Amino acid sequence: DYFSTLISVFATEPILKSSSDFGKPALGPKNNYLGLIVGFGNNQHFYKYGTMTGKPALSLSGGIYGKLSLGQSYSLKGEIDYEYTKGNRMEGVTTFHSVSVPLTLFTKITVQDMVEFSSGIGGYYTYHFAGKLKPNHLNTTTNIDFSTYNPHELGLLVELEMRTAMILFGVQWRLALTDVKINPLKNEISHINGFNIRIGYVF
Repeated sequence: DYFSTLISVFATEPILKSSSDFGKPALGPKNNYLGLIVGFGNNQHFYKYGTMTGKPALSLSGGIYGKLSLGQSYSLKGEIDYEYTKGNRMEGVTTFHSVSVPLTLFTKITVQDMVEFSSGIGGYYTYHFAGKLKPNHLNTTTNIDFSTYNPHELGLLVELEMRTAMILFGVQWRLALTDVKINPLKNEISHINGFNIRIGYVF
């Protein structure tokens, strides 16, 4: 009986308005927010000369991020992440522990005040503070020599994101502009490309 009456009201009432007891959904997208984010994917070492390209290797990350609205259609996102990356290089397998600071400018649209889609471009700075090298055909590992390997990495990034309620999903592509080595030989000139799938939580 209740639903029969309710359907009749919905069908015959010319205008339906919410009462003062209800407002916008509490889980709709916020304009400014903080959150936690994790990522997993791979990276490849590309050499400038010759045809050598390292095989994809594991990349993991996790950290905090904040997103600041710049009006209805734009937003700015910054992060501080810890990153663990492996790399397949001509001299062996490298492992880096790093702190990364990406900054991305997004253009965004919101659908029915519930789902936010964003695409953006930006840049990042990564500081490699520790690492290991396992030379080819050897079972031993040595500490990365940061007088030879560049501890500073700068690059460009592209991101796509979707946020619904308190969960964020995204993908990120990175292109390093700095070389992996300091003063490399011609055949050692290389940079890193990366791809990551990302999942975040909004506070």
